[in-house]
Amino acid sequence: MSNRRATHMGECQICHNMQKLPKGKMSIHGYTRQFGWFQGKCAGSGHLPLEQSCDLIQWSIDATKASIVRYEDVIQKAENSTDTYYYKKQINPKTEERVYESTTIIDIAHDLFWEVKKEVLSLYCHYLRLEYKTETQKVTKEDIATSKKYYIRYQKDEVERQHKYIAGQQSIVENWEPKPLTEI
Repeated sequence: MSNRRATHMGECQICHNMQKLPKGKMSIHGYTRQFGWFQGKCAGSGHLPLEQSCDLIQWSIDATKASIVRYEDVIQKAENSTDTYYYKKQINPKTEERVYESTTIIDIAHDLFWEVKKEVLSLYCHYLRLEYKTETQKVTKEDIATSKKYYIRYQKDEVERQHKYIAGQQSIVENWEPKPLTEI
């Protein structure tokens, strides 16, 4: 039987969070656990920590640059579009007039539930329940322009955040040198 117990921690090359190192590699992290299963994971999972390698950083820079290109394409299409981004579009089949659904949140309830784990009753998580109504409405040109403006601003903010991430990652590569791992 192998000993899988981690004795050290290290910094992830992608998300820069400290994680345990079972078998010397980053533990699986960056996931969410909903509805009984794991969703997603950080790309640094299963790789060497930053203290021992910076080989994933160039990959993360390249992937982020590709993401920026996709965001810039979305921004350009949005700037040239006459459509809305915060309303669900429907087209009236008889008149071909555009109408939009807007969703209004009426109430947000936090339902707590419990799970028995290894004969210990513990609070597992809370479940968010939304009560909402949907109504179809005509949306003015001003509403469309406003929704488009906010949509584009969000996309540009994301591009700016990604440029900062790239700058940080490049700085790490330029100054990288091996360091000792953190003992647990």
